[in-house]
Amino acid sequence: GQEKALDVETWRGTPAVISPDGARVAYVRGGHLYSAPLEGGEPQLICRRCRVMNGWSADSARVLFEQNGSIGLAYPGHAERQRREFLRHPSAALREARFSPDNRWIAVQMERRGGSNRQIWIVPFHEGPDPAEDTWIAVTEEDRDARYPCWSAAGDVLYYLSGRDGFRCIWGRRLDRTTGRPRGEPFAVRHFHQARYSLAGPRTPEVMSLASARGRLVFTLHETTGDLWLLRTR
Repeated sequence: GQEKALDVETWRGTPAVISPDGARVAYVRGGHLYSAPLEGGEPQLICRRCRVMNGWSADSARVLFEQNGSIGLAYPGHAERQRREFLRHPSAALREARFSPDNRWIAVQMERRGGSNRQIWIVPFHEGPDPAEDTWIAVTEEDRDARYPCWSAAGDVLYYLSGRDGFRCIWGRRLDRTTGRPRGEPFAVRHFHQARYSLAGPRTPEVMSLASARGRLVFTLHETTGDLWLLRTR
């Protein structure tokens, strides 16, 4: 219940993401990604010209980062383990990568170059060779503009934002935890069809995201209001 100031300087418009064990925080400064212990100590440079968006593994041993449209893997706090590129696609940019709660899968957002739509995929994770593209599993259709994947606490539902009904709303799709494949059709979690409350606000995409806990979803919501005034003139 107490606030604590960290002696770190972050880059404007990017978040600081705490590891699940509460020991470290990943943040961007000067366009570079760092990791620092919450109890104090020297920050560790993870990579240059890259960023992180909720990419910690459940055991806090790894963090996923985004760099030039590909997804990398790093091991904060372990100087002996090197970072490496983990996912790359020849014709699309990959963003918003997140580990599943059991660390067996990674959800990632794919943006086809030259197109405006985004698609959500699931990729198997293991410490070894990078997963072949034929093992990737599509969670959403290519023409539905889905973004910001977020695992449920149990790992059996993947939540995301989608404009499939003409508005940006929160949708979900149930998954088989063993195979990672979708079960059933996508379902609406919460619609935002009003002008006042919207998930498609004027702010930059970097501040849009979804986060989950057991029985809860946290998200960025924009509220737009207006007033009419009467001015008495002479």
